Amino acid sequence: MSKSLGNGIDPLEVIDKYGADALRLTLITGNAPGNDMRFYWERVEASRNFANKVWNASRFILMNLEKARKCRRRWIWMH
Repeated sequence: MSKSLGNGIDPLEVIDKYGADALRLTLITGNAPGNDMRFYWERVEASRNFANKVWNASRFILMNLEKARKCRRRWIWMH
């Protein structure tokens, strides 16, 4: 990518379309320090989908945490 050639990626555009977490995850994963990296829109989309799955899993756990605590207390009381 080169700003003078006009083929650079505007991070604000990526954030508007896919979100900041997807961009961060794309830039963090799959690259060794000091190496250049090719930018693929598909990787950003895959990172967005993965971040969404993590978000949904954490919401599911938090929604069911109280229910699990009640079951655990009841199980401990019975044994």
